[in-house]
Amino acid sequence: MKAVKLKPRAVAVVVVICIIVGAVVNEMWGGPPRWVGSASAHRGGRITHQVGLGRPELPPPTTPTVRWANSPHPIVVCNTTQGGFAIEVRPDWAPHGAERYLQLVESGFFTQNLFYRVPPRTHPIAQFGLSPNLQLRREFAKIIPDDPPVWERVPILRGMIAFAGSPGPPSRSCHMWFAIQGKSYMGHDSWEPPVGIILDDGAAVLDRIQPVEVNMGQIMADATFVPDFPGRYLKEKPVEWFEQCNIVWDPWKDRKSYVPQPVICPHRRDCEYSSAIPMRFLAGCVDGCVGYTTFAEAKAKCDVHEACGGIIQNGPDHFEIREGPDPLASDGETAFIKRGPLGAPST
Repeated sequence: MKAVKLKPRAVAVVVVICIIVGAVVNEMWGGPPRWVGSASAHRGGRITHQVGLGRPELPPPTTPTVRWANSPHPIVVCNTTQGGFAIEVRPDWAPHGAERYLQLVESGFFTQNLFYRVPPRTHPIAQFGLSPNLQLRREFAKIIPDDPPVWERVPILRGMIAFAGSPGPPSRSCHMWFAIQGKSYMGHDSWEPPVGIILDDGAAVLDRIQPVEVNMGQIMADATFVPDFPGRYLKEKPVEWFEQCNIVWDPWKDRKSYVPQPVICPHRRDCEYSSAIPMRFLAGCVDGCVGYTTFAEAKAKCDVHEACGGIIQNGPDHFEIREGPDPLASDGETAFIKRGPLGAPST
C-alpha cells in the first residue's frame, strides 16, 4: 500500500482538529468541575442534585471557570431577567447564613424569585426572597440564628449578599439583598453579615435592575402571583426576578443540606389547625381578604386552597384565610395555623 504524503498545511489542519475534539471531549466527560446540564453540584468529591433546575445560559465569566474547582468556598451561579453572575459563598463570614443560603439554592427557592424592593440609588440595594413556591416559602419561614458581626473586617462592598431582618430577636429567614454599591452604614445590624459576593464583573447585572417597590399585600390580595406568574399587578411594574440558581462547586462537606418537608394537608380535606397568639405567623390574603362569619366556613375554604396556610380571627364574627406563615406580619387577635395531616414532600 502506497503511503500518503501530507503537505505541511494539511498536517497543521489535522493537528488543530484533534486539539478541538480533545477539548470538547474533556469538557463533556472529564476535566475540572463546571456547571452541568443536570443542575448537579460537585460537593466534596460527590454529586449532589438540586430540585427543578436546568442548565444556566450565562455569559462567560471574565476569568476561566476552571478556577472555581480550586476555590475553598462554594460557588453559586444565578440567572436573572437581566443576566447572570457567579457568587462565592463565604461560610467564614456568616456560617448560619451561608448554610441557609445554600439550602435555599438547593431547594429551587430562587426560581422565579422577585426583586421586590429596589429603592432609589440613594439606598443602593436589590432585595429579594418572595418565591412563587408556597411550599418552599412556608418551609423557609423558619428563623435561623444570627451570626457574629464582621463589619469591622468585612465591610459591605459592591456585589455582596446578606439577609434582611428586623431589630430584636433573630429574624433571618429567606429574604435577602445585594449591595448595588457598598455604603458605610451597611452590615452593622445583627442580621446583616454578608454571606457571599458576586465574582468578577457580574455585579454589573445589578445596575440594570430598575428601582421598584411593590405592594406585597396587593400581590397576595389579587391572587395573581400564583400560579399565573408574575400576575396582573406585577406585569404593570418594572420588576425583575431570578430565573434560577445552581450550586456549581461545593467543598463544604459538613454543612446541612436541604431536606424537603412534608406537604401540609395534601388531600385538602379534614385539615388540622392549631391556635397561636399573637397573629405574627400569617400574612397575605389568599382570596382578596374575604370575611367569613364562622370558623367552620373559613376552614372549609382553607382546606381546599393550596395557598392557604391558616386562618386569622379579627373580631367575633370575622375570619380570613391567609397565606402565611410570615414572622414579620402585622398583629391580629388570633391565628389558626394549618398543621396537618402531613403528606409526602412535594416534587
